[in-house]
Amino acid sequence: MLSSVKNTIFSSGGDSAKLLYVVAFLMSFGNGVLWVSWPFVIKGLNGTAADVGNCFALHMGIYMCTCLAIGFRLGHLNARRVIQNGVVVVILAVGGMCGVVMPASQRCCQFDPVWLMIGLALLIGMSMGFFWPYLMGWLSGGYEGRDLNRRLGMFNVAWVSGGIISPWIGGILVERSSLLVLAAAEVGMVLCFVAVSFTRGEVRESAGQNNNSAVPNDFNEALLLRFRWIARIGLLCALSCVGLVRTQLGLLLVEPVLGYSESDFGKVITVVSLAYFAVFAATGKWHFWHFRIAALIGAQILVVLSMVIILHSSRLWEFFVAAAVLGTSASFIYASHLYYGVSGSKRRSRRMAIHETTQSLGMVVGSLAGGYLYVHISGYAPYWFGIVFLGVGFLAQIIVWFALKPTDQADKQPV
Repeated sequence: MLSSVKNTIFSSGGDSAKLLYVVAFLMSFGNGVLWVSWPFVIKGLNGTAADVGNCFALHMGIYMCTCLAIGFRLGHLNARRVIQNGVVVVILAVGGMCGVVMPASQRCCQFDPVWLMIGLALLIGMSMGFFWPYLMGWLSGGYEGRDLNRRLGMFNVAWVSGGIISPWIGGILVERSSLLVLAAAEVGMVLCFVAVSFTRGEVRESAGQNNNSAVPNDFNEALLLRFRWIARIGLLCALSCVGLVRTQLGLLLVEPVLGYSESDFGKVITVVSLAYFAVFAATGKWHFWHFRIAALIGAQILVVLSMVIILHSSRLWEFFVAAAVLGTSASFIYASHLYYGVSGSKRRSRRMAIHETTQSLGMVVGSLAGGYLYVHISGYAPYWFGIVFLGVGFLAQIIVWFALKPTDQADKQPV
């Protein structure tokens, strides 16, 4: 009877899609709590802004390397088992973080607690590399065109929903206790493992393909390649700015000059997540934005605008506006690269790994540069770097746009 109820609730098209959306939500929730807490947990362990930047950079860097390894070497593995194992390692690593921040363990610990936290963040980043590409490849396998767009849209809405509430909750909890906020993240990870355990099937990349969503007849690979690389460069630059905000803005807000709290930073990140949610819901429902270069360029201009707003902000509502602009633009670029990156490909795990690698590299660049500039120049210097980096990205896109000019037949636009 339990099996019957489970299948009724969670199965969709025979591939456990609805439950996989729940898995994405829970992992995103736990991740969101961790990310919003790390700047303040590390600061509480006598770490610096550079330590915060190093933590995020190394975390995303190892995630990027793991995604590369998966994309080119490990695409044949069973998705369900890989995801389960990845979540187990995350649970153990977050448990280790709880031990690091306990006062009793700090007194008897012979190692630097800041670097222990960074080491555990590295372990979490590696484990995430065995989670997200396989989950995304599992959900998207065999779908093209509008069906692929809807499926990716549902996935994006699912994971960003976890990111909406987690920064706000994490900001409140970290004000009270570092141990409490890490325990909340641990609960989310444990529930994620339970949800994964209820999924069905021995899923590999060659299995579970849906043949009802064939590539459209007017699909043009040259045009797709052009947009794929434009979106890839845009994603790299936009996510570097997201990395700046996630690692350094919280430290700027709680400085005596501005005088805001950790929970205020959590609210700012919640606004980013709300903007992500709105855009993902829209891009997943409608497809008119496909292969519209003006939409991609306009989104990147908005990222520049968000950096400018931060540079001229001192009141909390101004940071909310910057967060909304950044979330709206970065999420559209993310959704664009996700769609262009996997369209027309049979090796979805590999394509998803490239997507994750690109956004991770952006976060690494933003985290490292932001931490260095914050310590050696000023709290606002990281956002000048974001503007310059976006400008370099625009130049690269112009080169790509003309270098990958499609043939005359490419005037047909795929659905």
